[in-house]
Amino acid sequence: MRMPESFWKGHRMTRRLSKSATALGIAAAALAAVIVGPAPSAQATLDDCPEGKFCLFRAKDHADSKPYSFTGSIARLPATIDDQAYSAANNTEDTYCIFQHPGFTGSHRNVKGEQAPVTLGVLNGKVSSVKHGSCPV
Repeated sequence: MRMPESFWKGHRMTRRLSKSATALGIAAAALAAVIVGPAPSAQATLDDCPEGKFCLFRAKDHADSKPYSFTGSIARLPATIDDQAYSAANNTEDTYCIFQHPGFTGSHRNVKGEQAPVTLGVLNGKVSSVKHGSCPV
């Protein structure tokens, strides 16, 4: 038995509507992803640096990175953190100065006491020594 032409017209219309609905659903999902965006990563806090310690982190956003923590001055950072720090936290009451080169030389900046993790700006991935105390003027 042959189907009447009116049947096929309705069938083609249903298929077009189905394709349009699928395309609309995909577009809506893409728009929602743009508006909502990805979930933010957890930011480290001063609690991620042990009390009484100065800490360097390898992660740029301080998240998912165990700190290299210490007290006092270090003229040459160990290979595990040398030129690999992208943020710092100071969980002491004192100021520390971070330096670009070993032996407390090169570009530098202060990290004040009780300061939550901060990115190192121009020193990102370039810190080689840390001195207890303020930077030279």
